[in-house]
Amino acid sequence: MKKRKNNIYLILKGGLGNQLFQLNFALWLSKKLSMEYYIDLSSYKTDSYKRKPIIKKLINKKKIINLSKAKIFIIKIFSFIQNKISLIKILPKIFSFYIYNDFNYNSSEFRVRDYFLLGYFQSFNFIDKELKDKLNSYLINYIYENKLTNKIENLSIRSSEIAVVHIRGKDYLKQLSNKEIYLKCNYKYYMNAIKYLENENKIKKLIIITDDKKYAKEIASKLDKNFEISNGDEFLDLFILSKAKNLIIANSTFSLWGAYINNILDSKIICPMHWYYDEKFIKPHIPKNWKLINNV
Repeated sequence: MKKRKNNIYLILKGGLGNQLFQLNFALWLSKKLSMEYYIDLSSYKTDSYKRKPIIKKLINKKKIINLSKAKIFIIKIFSFIQNKISLIKILPKIFSFYIYNDFNYNSSEFRVRDYFLLGYFQSFNFIDKELKDKLNSYLINYIYENKLTNKIENLSIRSSEIAVVHIRGKDYLKQLSNKEIYLKCNYKYYMNAIKYLENENKIKKLIIITDDKKYAKEIASKLDKNFEISNGDEFLDLFILSKAKNLIIANSTFSLWGAYINNILDSKIICPMHWYYDEKFIKPHIPKNWKLINNV
């Protein structure tokens, strides 16, 4: 009888930025443990913001699976129980599987049959270089295939007089759970970020990347600059972030990834100093060459 292989199962959720962090961790763990990984997309059937599992375009179709509702429910229950310190070393030995979530993924791994990934894993401590290269290549091909090169050139995002700005609204403003967790980046943060950039060059225009045009216009109209709001989809917007000479990001995993894969020589990246109301939440690791601006 053929022996069953041990596997890693990622239960994907959230928008593109979070999807990339989750895939990054799954790839890293897969290589570390020499195990195959598979991705469940069932959460998108009931996603309240109608988000799509966009990273499907970056992975082999054979990696996509559908776990049953019952199995996912059991996994979530065990994840809650497993977080109890007194049980964390006992359950994996009894049931021969381990659940990584946002509270335990920095812990040493248990050698068990299967691993289930049930968190967002918002950390660049687990970097899979293959994903970074694949994402950059995909974005370049996407621009060419969709004949967007002229649009990119017209935006002049590599000019020192242009700043690309990410403004996150939508669920940060409307979803109660997020309103209580994430600090907003208000116009003062963006104003101070622009002032910092203008220590070297006058900024004449802002290219706004946003998921909330109404909120973005409210912010941009207070900054006393000409501005243009991108009408692109998420891959076009991510490409714009990744090729900006001057980039001001929000406390968002989407623009965080745009900044992380930005490969423009001497680019200036500005990041909010504070991400959460509660300091118990660990903010992502920020590279030393990024400029932190207070957003409180």
